[in-house]
Amino acid sequence: VSDALYLPLVARQHVRAADEHARAATNNIQLDVAAAYLDLMELHGLMAINADILDRTEQIYRAAQLGAKAGLNKTAADVNRAATEVNLRREEGIVLRGRTDAAAARLARLLLLDPTVELTPFEVAVVPVTLVPGEYTLEQLVQTALLARPEGVVAQAGVAAA
Repeated sequence: VSDALYLPLVARQHVRAADEHARAATNNIQLDVAAAYLDLMELHGLMAINADILDRTEQIYRAAQLGAKAGLNKTAADVNRAATEVNLRREEGIVLRGRTDAAAARLARLLLLDPTVELTPFEVAVVPVTLVPGEYTLEQLVQTALLARPEGVVAQAGVAAA
């Protein structure tokens, strides 16, 4: 008689635990995807900054070359310094492109897309989003987080099933 009464309750608790395990996995995947997307956005921003700096250093390099031809430079090293800066910015651009491609491939993998798909951020800039109102204390936020985590519900369901 006790099995007839309690086994359906135990089964419901196991189903509840399995549902919460699935929710926890979904939350973790969404966090990974959001972090990968923000990484991709950051790298695209760094590439834009690099392109702007490279353009400016190339202008400086051309001006240094013209100054050297006209004999206006203070030292002969001005052209070499400008050329070095241009080369450093070009190398930085190559590294950033590689990091961007790696971040795009990571995001594509998380989204179960073909890794050769070219992913670019939709937003031009990161826009701040208020997820939590500022009037909550850290202790209140921690308590809310602990109560809302699916892992806690899984533990509760396991205790209830036992």
